[in-house]
Formats: sequence, structure tokens, C-alpha cells
Amino acid sequence: MAQAAAPSSAAGSLPAREKPMKMPVYRCFPYESHPKQTSKLETDSVACRRQWETVRRAPRIPLRLNDRVPAVDAVVVLARFDEDVAWILSYPRCRFCVYNKGGPLPRAVAAHARLEVVAAPNRGREGGAYVDYVRAHYDALPAVVVLSQAAPLDKAPDFYRFLDAVLAGDAVVDGYLPLGTRKFVPRWMATHPGHGVVQMYPTLFARRWAYDLWFPHGATMAVARAAIVARSRTFWDVAHYLVDHDHGGPAARAAGCPANADATWGLEKCWPVVFDGGRTPANPLVAPPPPPPKRAALLAAALAGAALGAAAAVLATRAARRPG
Repeated sequence: MAQAAAPSSAAGSLPAREKPMKMPVYRCFPYESHPKQTSKLETDSVACRRQWETVRRAPRIPLRLNDRVPAVDAVVVLARFDEDVAWILSYPRCRFCVYNKGGPLPRAVAAHARLEVVAAPNRGREGGAYVDYVRAHYDALPAVVVLSQAAPLDKAPDFYRFLDAVLAGDAVVDGYLPLGTRKFVPRWMATHPGHGVVQMYPTLFARRWAYDLWFPHGATMAVARAAIVARSRTFWDVAHYLVDHDHGGPAARAAGCPANADATWGLEKCWPVVFDGGRTPANPLVAPPPPPPKRAALLAAALAGAALGAAAAVLATRAARRPG
């Protein structure tokens, strides 16, 4: 990551009004490879060497001081090893939670008034940090959680503009809002163990993976509280187990990171499904219990039961009056 620029002076502060940024459309598309390249694409992807097609590029946005009070209740969660996070000093009023998996933060950064630092073992990649934050704050989540690696510009060069828009309320986060270069997972690719999906998806979800899916490379996103708690506590506990165990599988070896679990690569591809508001049903073992029946339904059931009881009593009376 390039050295973060020092916070600019008041004259260089964020303008009072900016046009809301245009958010990327997030959809699924059918996979259609070029007929002459199909064989090569399959060989490369199975070997985990191919980089998926880049369909969105953005210019690198310079860092500027944003000292406004955030218009939304938001926390920025960062997964760090040894990256320079001095850029957070340009957001003095924003809340940050850094899952620190490496050396100590510089003193100036650690003095940020709204910073929480959580020491964590160096495993689980960014997904482990995200899951741990949700588990620790499940009952007291902010309205919006921004999830990112500590050096966001590597994968999302317009991250600062994105964060400014989220904090100002210009980027409406009513579910799951991803950022960054989008990559593609065709369904045939996702079933190969070198991509980590098959190691975690059947455990967390009731359906088979049957998608041709785009996902944000680098796992940078803003997520609403409702999209997080649509998955049960048990779901997040099991996700934690998956990213904290079974190290050194095919996906980890292919990526040259044997200290991590395969599921961490699968989660990076599956965040759009995790945060889809429960539209993809969870595995019944990790799904939240069904909501209690509404009062009207209970009353209707009680009345139906009473009617059946009365009918049975009438039939019994008639049967008793019949001559033997």
C-alpha cells in the first residue's frame, strides 16, 4: 500500500456537498467463455492461477480530511497484519475497530479517540476478523458496518469516496453494498476444492451452490444491521469454526497460505449470499428458530379447535340417543 497522506488542512477538507456516488449494480450473470479459450480457462481456474475478468475499474481517490460528524451510526471494521493504517486519522469522528494480527499500531494511530483495537491471531484472513466482530457485537451492532482490509486501496481504489458517502448517508445501506473490482465465479468453478466454496457452503446453507456469481475482490463492503442478524448466532459461531480450523487444505495451499483454512477463500466469494437477508435459506442446524405465530393465527387455531370440540360433542350426543 502506498504511504497514506497526512490529513489535509481545513482548506482541503471535504466539500460541503458532493453528488452521491453511483453505486455498482450487483447481479448474477450467465457464464459464457469464448469457445476457443474454454479449455485453457478451465485448466487455469482449476489450478487456481486464473484471475477472473475485471468488469469494474475506478480511479484511486486521494485522501482528504473528513471531520464531519457521521450522519449514520456506523463502525469501520479493519483486518490488519502490518499495513499502514495512518489514513484513519483523516476520519477523527468515525468509529473504527481494528483486528490487529501483526505488530503494534504506531502511537499516533493508537491515540485515535474512536478506535478499538482487538489483538487476534494471524489466521482466518479478513473473513475471520469480520466473523469475530459480528460474534462479539451481535446484540449491539451499529446500523451500518463497513468491512475492509486495512489497506483498502489495493482492491478498492475509490474506497475513501465510498466511505465518505456511507458516513454522510448519501450511499444508502439498506442491505449489502459491495465495493471494488468484481470477479466472477461460474458454478462449475465453485465446485472445485481449490476455491474453498465446497468446504463451507453446504455447512452454512441448505441449498447447493447453483450460481454464476460476481463477488467483490478483497471483500470490501458496507452491511446493514438487518442483513447481519438475518443469520442466527449459531450461523456465525459455525462460520467462526470453519475459518479457524482445517488449515492447509487445497485452497490454502494453492494460495500459498497453508496457515489459513480453506473456508476463508470460500467466504470471500459467498459474502453476497451470507448478506442476502436470508433469501438463501440457511442449513436448518444453523438457522434461526421460526418466529412465534401471530396472535391472530393463535386465535384462529383456538376457535377452530373449539369448533371441532363442539362438533364432536354433538356427534357423541346423537350417537348416545340412538336406540341400541
